Amino acid sequence: MFTITCGSSMPWLHVVQPNLTAGHYGYIADEYERHVILRGVNVETEQRNIPADQDRPINPLLYNGQCPSNNYVYQEPPTCEIDYGKGMYNISDEWNSHNDFAQIRRWGFNVIRLCLSWSALEPTPGNYSEMYLQRIEQIVDWASEQQVYVILDMHEDLYSRYILGDKEQEIPPYLIASDGQDGAPEWAVMTDDWPALAFFGIGNLNLAMMKAFDNFYNNSIPPNATQGNAPGPGLQDHYIGAIAFLAKKFVNNSAVLGYEIMNEPQPGTHIDQYSFSSDYLYPFYKRVIQAITGVRDNLPDCPKYTPTGTNCSYPNLGINDKRHLFFVEPTAFRNLLDFTPQHSTPFTSYRNIVYSPHVYTHVFTIDSILHLNQSEYPPSFEFIFDVRHMLETSVDLELYVLKLAIEISFLQVNAFVNFAYESALNESVGLQTAIVVTEYGCGADADETLLIPTIESQDKTMISALIWPWKNNCFQEGCETSWSLYDSGSQNGTFANQNGPERPNRVRILSRIHPRGVIGQLKQYFYNTTTSSFVMTVNCANKTLLLSNNETIVYIPRRLNNSVINVTGEATLKNIINNPDQSRVVVINPTCSGSYHLLVANTTNEIDELSQQTFLNNNSSTKSNYRHETMQSMKNVYELFQLLHAAAIKTGEAFVAASSNSVNKFTALQNAVETNIKNIMPLLDKFRKQA
Repeated sequence: MFTITCGSSMPWLHVVQPNLTAGHYGYIADEYERHVILRGVNVETEQRNIPADQDRPINPLLYNGQCPSNNYVYQEPPTCEIDYGKGMYNISDEWNSHNDFAQIRRWGFNVIRLCLSWSALEPTPGNYSEMYLQRIEQIVDWASEQQVYVILDMHEDLYSRYILGDKEQEIPPYLIASDGQDGAPEWAVMTDDWPALAFFGIGNLNLAMMKAFDNFYNNSIPPNATQGNAPGPGLQDHYIGAIAFLAKKFVNNSAVLGYEIMNEPQPGTHIDQYSFSSDYLYPFYKRVIQAITGVRDNLPDCPKYTPTGTNCSYPNLGINDKRHLFFVEPTAFRNLLDFTPQHSTPFTSYRNIVYSPHVYTHVFTIDSILHLNQSEYPPSFEFIFDVRHMLETSVDLELYVLKLAIEISFLQVNAFVNFAYESALNESVGLQTAIVVTEYGCGADADETLLIPTIESQDKTMISALIWPWKNNCFQEGCETSWSLYDSGSQNGTFANQNGPERPNRVRILSRIHPRGVIGQLKQYFYNTTTSSFVMTVNCANKTLLLSNNETIVYIPRRLNNSVINVTGEATLKNIINNPDQSRVVVINPTCSGSYHLLVANTTNEIDELSQQTFLNNNSSTKSNYRHETMQSMKNVYELFQLLHAAAIKTGEAFVAASSNSVNKFTALQNAVETNIKNIMPLLDKFRKQA
């Protein structure tokens, strides 16, 4: 039975593609075809610091039964599990136990996204690190013992930590020296002498970073780099070789849920986001999938000397992994826009694809980045969720490519949600994928205003999600508002405790009731953070679903172990399993003769009140007063960011031209900025509400 047997191997999961005629969007299912909801957290192992000896150690021997000392220069403390091997519930999960994965299980999370670095996987060209691979395997083993899935995420932020802000020369207004953060090794950074300066201080518009991504998408061959064990000489070839290095190790390991091909890919100097996604980003994803799975997409193999051709399939690297999921992100510009300017159409014949956008409304969206805190866009958490309307409405941006004149029974509802989740769901339908939001989060000072509405939007749209981050180090003023789920450990000279106690408010918000394996069509579920109540409605009219397994499973965290549970409709309550960590698992037997419901509340009276309410009112007459305004604002914000992007590119071009012509660089940069800023300021003013 799913997530109950201690020490059992992890069930393989797969993608059920969207089928709107059948009444469902894409989702992840287990081997019994149950709808699986994943709730998780991001755990960092990537390398960020320079010099490299300031990074957390990667030698797995240093973690066997011990935890390396936490250094104040680390962004996140070392990830440990000092009591690994004693069994799922036989080790301490207290905050000071140095058992990260027992703690993760205690929160009720069932998945992590393990953030990896290309620079650690391939520190020198064509040589992939066995030590780092063993460290990754060690963490996967720890997670598996606690029945926690692992997404292996090829993480990068602004391409590489070896992009260093240009601080030595005079910098004109509107440009700020800007560093990369993590990702590519130094030998793979090709910036063509563009300066590491960011337009308006926006990291996405770092000139050097944009040019580095151009070279990556063009599969440029790095100078003085040997091919080694990479499948080809270009940057993409080396990167694909790094993922293949992982895939060979974990091809038969079901605890690894899959591979996130690239974190927050930037578009480089490609201004048209639609053509960029269609011509560069998704073809790159397709190559990775072809290399690892052996799927050919009805194309001939590319020649080995030109493996990244456009009308051929990337060479099969012999792994033939057809069980793992591939998580694909849209362009990182989505973080600023809350929608993706792309043609959302299928790009691969491989079926286990998960669309994985990030949602940072009012955290990294353009209103926050440009300090337009009174901006009309993006809409907060007041947007009417009505997928049927969105699918039947033509949008000039071509954001939604599907126009379906059908009744979508599973979402014939109106509910206030974050607009970013509605747009993401529509994009996943177009791509014919499942959807998992692999990052969301905010500072602790925004728990009530941003975190709770964000998570409630996940429930309302039934989207799995992982919060960023698990733990971090913070030893200066203002740490009480950091993003971590734990307080930082107290500092004692160079070293500090791994972490402080759990943050109670985050436990209240994040450790919540949720379904883990559902038989039938999941119609709705919602956990009310204020009342600690939960409702779930499922429709099951297909009795053949009961042949392999007849149990729906819902998780209740330890802090709610006195809640009252009630099952109504076409199902019976089979069992309530009390786990050794005081969490509970509700086991429901549906008859598949119609709808059934689960209600959880603090008292019997509250159960009665819940049963008389309909959380999502199908007969609601509420209409969105903001839809037209939002669509117009989408156009405006996209136009604004295109202008910013274009101005940054022209600035970079001017800098290179000035350098080659021996013109004063500061003057050239200043002239380029002043010329382009004139087109930006009027549109910028549109996003400032009048007092």
